Amino acid sequence: MSELDDFLNEDRSEGQARAGERGRREQEERERANSFRGQGATRPSGPPAVVLEAYKTLGLQPGTPPLQAKAAYKKLLMRYHPDRNSASMAEQKRATEISARINDAWQVIETWTTTGTVSA
Repeated sequence: MSELDDFLNEDRSEGQARAGERGRREQEERERANSFRGQGATRPSGPPAVVLEAYKTLGLQPGTPPLQAKAAYKKLLMRYHPDRNSASMAEQKRATEISARINDAWQVIETWTTTGTVSA
């Protein structure tokens, strides 16, 4: 019976050690959060400015569902594709620049919606 008591006491002490470690980590997290607030900085809310700009480039509201964003991307790309605007060199150059911006915007939105990050 004493072996069982020893085993249970050992288990209890390990559990208390884990709880103490968990409490210490939670305390460190709270201190980190408080020090962040104390620096006068604010935590960002919502998507980064790059993502907001990408939605604006496609003419969409931030948070538009990915399928609607993809449809808008395809529609704009079809309209400004350089092969469709090749009447003059200047027009083709302008269409190339616009389509590049459209592609970049879609890539940012797609990365943001799938991974939650913005690639550098």
